Amino acid sequence: MRNELAVRDSLVRTRTRYVAFIKAAVRREGLRLSQGTPQRTASKIEAIELSEEVLQELGPILGLLSPLNEQIDAANERLSQLGKDNPLVTRLMTAPGVGAVTALAFVASLDEVARFKGAHQVEAYLGAYLGLVPSEYSASTALASGSTGDASPSTGTLACAGSWSRRGGASCDRDGASVLT
Repeated sequence: MRNELAVRDSLVRTRTRYVAFIKAAVRREGLRLSQGTPQRTASKIEAIELSEEVLQELGPILGLLSPLNEQIDAANERLSQLGKDNPLVTRLMTAPGVGAVTALAFVASLDEVARFKGAHQVEAYLGAYLGLVPSEYSASTALASGSTGDASPSTGTLACAGSWSRRGGASCDRDGASVLT
């Protein structure tokens, strides 16, 4: 499960870099891409008037976007299938804004639940571990903030996006697919 999540994370981060590069090239030409999902970046490029030179420069990356999107869709499907086989994941998915990717990342980060004495220990562990609560080092006269956790950064991001989705403040889909895109 962790390997599947890591593969998906790598694919999504790669697509994010490609889309950012494409948007930067378009901005250099004094244009902007319309808002929308990263899956539609290639079609958004076709809708604007770019010079042949820029289109040729972007050609290799634009050519990689479609297969990359297909691989991300396939990874999402594999993760959805893994989620169906896990009762804890299925239960987490009943929460608004939590899909298979977010639930699987949460379960993978939590690992073995029996190692915790109770719900409050899990709550404290996950808040700090997922990067939702920064660590703090204090002495009698000094206070210093530390890092926000040791977990995969994407797990904390998925958790935050799920909560924002619940509040209606984010535009991520139920599977968390647009969280890191």
